[in-house]
Amino acid sequence: MVLLVVGTRDWQDQGNATGLMVFRFQGGEAAACGVLPTGANPAWFDFTADKRQLYVSCEEDTGSVELYDLRTGGGGNASGCPVALAKIGAWVTDAGSCHVAALPSGAAVSNYVGGSVSFLRSGAPAAVATHPLSGAVPKTPGFEDRQEAPHAHHALPVGWDEAAKRWVVAVSDLGTDSIEFYSVAEDG
Repeated sequence: MVLLVVGTRDWQDQGNATGLMVFRFQGGEAAACGVLPTGANPAWFDFTADKRQLYVSCEEDTGSVELYDLRTGGGGNASGCPVALAKIGAWVTDAGSCHVAALPSGAAVSNYVGGSVSFLRSGAPAAVATHPLSGAVPKTPGFEDRQEAPHAHHALPVGWDEAAKRWVVAVSDLGTDSIEFYSVAEDG
């Protein structure tokens, strides 16, 4: 059996999407098997390296990220889905947390509306550090009114800098048509 998990962001920004939709593929057939409850507008999620936990970005005016234990077996939930979530943490980030990428000690979060990137540390003590994007908005001929400010869209760990003992994270900015790079300590 293979499971497909899909975020359910509410395209009208009414906050009506409150879970991750799960589909089960077995014997050549696909079937929806339930919604795993999360915070409002779960736009993106990422599993930790061991696939036992997942981070969920909630794209709301006050952006946030939630961390869940992924529970398998034992009948799952009432809808017959073979997995369930148990919330173990939450962090307020910045407006419009649209993407999250797991790191070994936490996560990198792009905040679209806030024009920033947040780095979470999930261990004790838990912490959040948010950094505004620094690029100037270009005035591309024919597209002058396309964006009015930086908009972080995607945060992606691109590698480990062995010499500095730090993760390198690339953040795409749709407002400035640029990519910014950040260096994140091993412990978040």
